Amino acid sequence: MKKLNTVRLLNKVAALLVLSFVATASMCTKEDEYHHNTIRFINKSDVPVYIVADHSYPDTLNNRLGGMEYQPQIYKAYPNAENKDALQQRDYWEAVFKDGISIKSDTLMVYVFDAKLLESHSTHINNTIIQRYDLSLQDLQDANWTLTYPPSPNMKVIKMWPPYRNK
Repeated sequence: MKKLNTVRLLNKVAALLVLSFVATASMCTKEDEYHHNTIRFINKSDVPVYIVADHSYPDTLNNRLGGMEYQPQIYKAYPNAENKDALQQRDYWEAVFKDGISIKSDTLMVYVFDAKLLESHSTHINNTIIQRYDLSLQDLQDANWTLTYPPSPNMKVIKMWPPYRNK
């Protein structure tokens, strides 16, 4: 009888541990003024694009496409549409910038690719880049955590290639 009670107690403890783990893992982090998991991307052009973030500044892309190779639909922004998934982090972006490990140089590069060219595989990946943003934490805060392609006037102070032009 004593052995049966011990087994029941262990089962209850295990169930409680599993339940607490699931509850903790499923908690969503709430964004506020000082905590952002998402950089919104709005494609204001008439062509589909892909968006990829790279933490290795000042290195160039060198064929690193991150998860885009495995789940391209997450990184695609359709014409005149918003994408909230491509530039999303589990940790807050503020922490990623400040930890000194993830973004060693304090600059996040965001690449915008021509989707049709990239999908055709007819040219080198570097020839499909149509915009690159080199972003600091301050740049993202000033842009209200929203990037657009083509760049909007409020992004003109951000370091980018090709450079911002008034149209």
